[in-house]
Amino acid sequence: MSDDKDKAINALLGFLVLPFIIALRGFVLVRLWAWFIVPFGIHAISIPEAAGLAMIVQFVTPHSNSEKEFNVVKDTGFAVGMILMGWGVGYVIHLFLHQ
Repeated sequence: MSDDKDKAINALLGFLVLPFIIALRGFVLVRLWAWFIVPFGIHAISIPEAAGLAMIVQFVTPHSNSEKEFNVVKDTGFAVGMILMGWGVGYVIHLFLHQ
């Protein structure tokens, strides 16, 4: 019984964290878009547009999940870390392009 309750709490926490992950991904994509796409003359995008674009890309990109269990703390930390790492790498590249 406790295992089912833990899974339910884990799933609920996952759904509560999801809007934060989507917003963070949209925010970072807006910055990357401004640094690398806008210089080509394409208009800037808003956070909702970027979040939607990121969700479309994630939807059509194949993913493999080797783990059977979802751990909200571990998986959220990994997702946030990857988003921030992409932002950081993009920032460093942006600095090299604008020297």
